[in-house]
Amino acid sequence: MGKTLIITEKPSVAADIARIVKASNKTEFGYEGDDHVVSWAVGHMLGFVDPEQYEEKFKRWRLQDLPIVPEKFEQQPVRGSKKQLTALKRYLKAKDVETVVNACDAGREGELIFQEIYRFSGVNKPVSRLWLQSMTDKAIANSLDSLRDGTEFQGLADAADCRAESDWLIGINATRALTVRLRSSKDRNVWSAGRVQTATLSLLVGRELEILSHIPEAYWQITGTFAGPGHTYEATWYDPAIKEGRVDRILTEERLKKIVKVLEETTTGNAVETRKDSNRGAPPLFDLTSLQKEANKRLGFSARRTLQAAQRLYESHKLLTYPRTDSRALPEDYAGVVPGILDYLGKSKTYRPFVDTLKTGGLQNQKRNFNNAGVSDHFAIIPTGEGTFGSLSGDEAKIFDLVVRRFLAAFHPPAVVTEVERITTIGPESFRTRKSVLKFPGWRAVDGKSEEDAAEALPPLDGGKSTVENKGHEILEKETQPAGRINEGQLLGMMETAGRVVEDDELARILKETGGLGTPATRADIIETLINRAYIERCTGTSNRRALRATARGVRLIDALTRINLPRLTSAEMTADLEGALRAVEEGDRKREEYMEEIRSFTNEIVERVRDFTHEELYNDTEDVGVCPRCSSQVRETLRTYSCVKDREECGFVLWKEANGRYVDRTTAETLLANGETGVKAGFFTRDGREYEASMKFKEDFKLQVVSLSQAAAGGIEVEEVDVATCPMCGSGTVRRTNEGYVCTSEGGEGCGFKLPLILCQRTLTPEEVGGLIGESRKTETLEGFISKRNRPFKAALLLKENGKIGWEFPPREKGAGGGQAEVKEFEVNAEPLGTCACKEKGSVVETPTHFECNEDGCRKKVPREICKREIKRDEVFQMFTKGETEVLENFTSKAGKPFAATLYFKKSGRHGFKFPER
Repeated sequence: MGKTLIITEKPSVAADIARIVKASNKTEFGYEGDDHVVSWAVGHMLGFVDPEQYEEKFKRWRLQDLPIVPEKFEQQPVRGSKKQLTALKRYLKAKDVETVVNACDAGREGELIFQEIYRFSGVNKPVSRLWLQSMTDKAIANSLDSLRDGTEFQGLADAADCRAESDWLIGINATRALTVRLRSSKDRNVWSAGRVQTATLSLLVGRELEILSHIPEAYWQITGTFAGPGHTYEATWYDPAIKEGRVDRILTEERLKKIVKVLEETTTGNAVETRKDSNRGAPPLFDLTSLQKEANKRLGFSARRTLQAAQRLYESHKLLTYPRTDSRALPEDYAGVVPGILDYLGKSKTYRPFVDTLKTGGLQNQKRNFNNAGVSDHFAIIPTGEGTFGSLSGDEAKIFDLVVRRFLAAFHPPAVVTEVERITTIGPESFRTRKSVLKFPGWRAVDGKSEEDAAEALPPLDGGKSTVENKGHEILEKETQPAGRINEGQLLGMMETAGRVVEDDELARILKETGGLGTPATRADIIETLINRAYIERCTGTSNRRALRATARGVRLIDALTRINLPRLTSAEMTADLEGALRAVEEGDRKREEYMEEIRSFTNEIVERVRDFTHEELYNDTEDVGVCPRCSSQVRETLRTYSCVKDREECGFVLWKEANGRYVDRTTAETLLANGETGVKAGFFTRDGREYEASMKFKEDFKLQVVSLSQAAAGGIEVEEVDVATCPMCGSGTVRRTNEGYVCTSEGGEGCGFKLPLILCQRTLTPEEVGGLIGESRKTETLEGFISKRNRPFKAALLLKENGKIGWEFPPREKGAGGGQAEVKEFEVNAEPLGTCACKEKGSVVETPTHFECNEDGCRKKVPREICKREIKRDEVFQMFTKGETEVLENFTSKAGKPFAATLYFKKSGRHGFKFPER
């Protein structure tokens, strides 16, 4: 009797299966037993060959050679996989191997990984499918006993091939065409584009332009204070005649004066209230996207970080079921499995009270949670009921706790909230008070949510109405605010629903089934790809809210594609149609060749549109932006600038579309050209992604000057422009002293973005000192006159790091009478607080030259800015002050000179300690 070869996606899975099938003889490339051989892939081991391997001419990126559409796609081993791939091919060809089992991850990518290896081997042996949705020994054994015929998954294999081939066709051709047409002499980077990534970028670009072009409008709100029977309360004026929108905004001074007059002349009024209880049902179980969204909201985790932790909990710890799922329900036969999981969780003191509640009151929401129609390839993410979780730490502990609490909450009864609405009338004017008070916690007791303010309840009025006394009012003058930037959790939700922001879970489910952007398993990588290509970046807003933003480069790409008219690359909903078509191939409702023919046609369309446009035509239908401040001619918009219509020799006025990290949108450009300056605007960013506010104005030579709020408060900084030296980062621009600092400039004025401050720790840097800093030595002499945050003078040499930022080198400290003293490294101080500390006093986290610390008296938390030869970053330490610990940080150096990784946490003393990850 021949052997069965089982191929898994990862070595860890192979080890688990080998143990079950008793293949105990471990070799370098697999496990061998009497009846089975178990080996593994290491992710994708084969990739498509480069275009030049089809034809030599494709080495050059030329429009006339596009589109590149191979008659047959060829593959080659990826770097580092050749030895294992050769072993797999040898196993597949072995004469004693009669059957093959595909045990790669259950899903489109797992199917593709196996099919690529199987085709590469050239064999034709019977294939079965091991469909694993849990990594427990019991689940593996059950799946081995119920192997499925590999032909059942032909649709899945076809969809996997279609996805890979279509991404290659669109990505290669769109990227080459756009790079040839869009790059400039100062921008030699590749302009990459893709089927899903570009549509995802479009969502962020749309929001960024909405934020940047927002024009604040003034309005007023009035809060009245009233005395009812035995209590006082506040209420906000509103207009009951307005049925939609913001009903509490007063838009004219005339209306404001009328309301104030009534309040000043009327001493009493009437109040009427209604009270009703409403049920807030428990949320459904997690799929991957909803878990990533929740982890981003609660823990600040990126989508990739959440997926990696969940994957480790599935593979290594066997504590969670398969995480790469888009299902939020369990199979109906799992109703008999859940009680055992509850018994398992009930052994923990943390979860026992919630388990006891379920055992006493019974499982709620069973029809929703046990639903075969709601299960696709995999069911929802839940605890397996096996393994040990008491020793978990770091990300794994946090993600496991989120999943367990959601699992328990999903079977709890609804929370009951009392909704109170009180309407107070003073003469003809109406004021409204609304409160939501948690009456019965239900599932919220498990999930830890407390959205309702259960603090001071509003005492009821006798009979629901009462006469009240007018005790005064407050007028609040405000401005409209733009929509907030999209954070990672929100973006995942928008990708899932093809760009439509949907809060309702049922509607989101329907939209998801009709096709979103990407899949749960690929969305995290799409976000990281956009970041790596400098189209988007993680940022911290002026309110310390973390989010994602489209960079000027990302805006330019979407602007170009929109004007070229390629909506299937820029429209989330239209791109989602292709994802829906892939699902149809997967389910056997559409032929593979039919889908690929559509992709080839789309690829041709991309190449033709990108090849045939002219830069002048892109803005033919766009009105002039304004009048040139230099010569009074018209100013036209281009892809990178707002420029005078006259030739450069005649005028030469140019307003670049990027200033200090901010994209200069059309509305802002129109204001600048009309007034010569703007008001204070947000949207400017430092190199580390922190947003700040500034105004813009034209200088005497009609070049743009950006004045931050701190500069404006100090009366501005006016300096004589001086060229210092060649830019150390790009090697082509010139570093010039300007009002904004020492910046890289070029003939066109764009530069590479390199920038140094004019003033550092209250000391002005001279052009000679900066010349030494950016010269060959990349270092200044020891400079005196720096002032620390505590107003202490210090001296140091400045170093230029490889990333273009300033480092410090401090001279040895003099020994005092008590002998030697350990040297403490000092750093540049950012005067802006990092945010609010988690201490009871709610102090602010601030920088000193040597430490991060809370400025509240009584709070002892303090973290050195350098620990074990590693500089601690602002975002890392802020996570520590607000959540008690950081994520796992790398690149610490021990006393013995060995690198190590650890989590930093606060001890009771307020000092830092180390937690080390499991090996």
